[in-house]
This record gives sequence, structure tokens and C-alpha cells, in this order.
Amino acid sequence: KNDIPSRNFRKPILEGQEFLNLSTVGLGTYLGLPDDATDFDVYNAAKLLVLSGGVNVLDTAINYRCQKGERSLGAAIKTMVQKHGVSRDELFIATKNGYIPDDADKGKSAAMLIQELIEEEKITKEDVAAEIHSMHPNFLEHQLQCSKTNLGLQTIDLMYLHNAYESWSHFLSHEEFMDKLAKAFEFFE
Repeated sequence: KNDIPSRNFRKPILEGQEFLNLSTVGLGTYLGLPDDATDFDVYNAAKLLVLSGGVNVLDTAINYRCQKGERSLGAAIKTMVQKHGVSRDELFIATKNGYIPDDADKGKSAAMLIQELIEEEKITKEDVAAEIHSMHPNFLEHQLQCSKTNLGLQTIDLMYLHNAYESWSHFLSHEEFMDKLAKAFEFFE
């Protein structure tokens, strides 16, 4: 299929299990403006790298480019699966939740999202650090569903809790932080 050396891929090893070969280099979607031109660049980069056979690890986050990082990657995945014969099982998709994202496509600020979730009694003001981060399981559930929608996927291969310590360490004792972290991990498991 390609001339990419096999040494550029790794296969996790667990006895008796079959795993996907993971490229040692992946594509991330962090940088760029939340605009159509950057959407086009991310979409094309993902398509070209995956279709080259050299990359199958794709990384993003809900807050990257105000959700447009996930959406651009989702559009590329959809095209590769529907038009280029790439199987979803050939890709390893990672994203991150925790930061409260703006939504560039809907014109919705992070502050508006926080207020909406508070009014719906899903979180409280105390569940938000510096108006930018939440580890509350209800928030994480909301964001997981948004990420799956943005990416057009039923499952995400790896979910990171994005910069939890950096966001909360100035506001909580170590014990309080560990309690919130444990509840977040329980949700994700």
C-alpha cells in the first residue's frame, strides 16, 4: 500500500490480543485560527497523511480552534471512510475534554455554555475553575457527547482530561483536587 517503513509503527503488546499498529508520528489540530481556511488545511492534512499510509494517529481537543479542530478532523474522517475505503478501525483518534470551549460555528462563548449548564443544574459555579475548566462528571458527559458529534464518531479511542492540575491547583487543596480527579476518572471509565 505504501513505502512507509514498518519501524514507523508500533503495536501495543498484550498476550492473546490483536491491536492496531500505531504510527509513531501523528497529526494534531491545535494551532490555527477558527476560520474556514484553517479548517481546509486541517481537513487536507489529515486526508493526505492518512491516505499516504504513514499516519493513523489523530489528536485534537474540543477547545482547539473553538471546536473547529474536532469538526475539521471529523469531516476528514468521514470523507476517508466514505470515499477512500479507510476503515474506522484503522485510525486511532484522541481528543481532550476539561477546558470549557467557545463554539466558533454557533457563535457561543464558553461563558454562555457555563451559564447554560448552571441553569440546567448540571454544574454549579463551584464546579468551574477560573471560568475555563471543569472536571464535574456532568460537564464531562456533555463534552464527551459534543466531541463525538464534532468528530462524527460513536467511540473515541483515547480521551484526555485536559490540563486538570494546571487549571485547578491554585483553587483546591491536594485532597480536594484528588477527589475531583477521582470522580472525573470514574466517569471516563
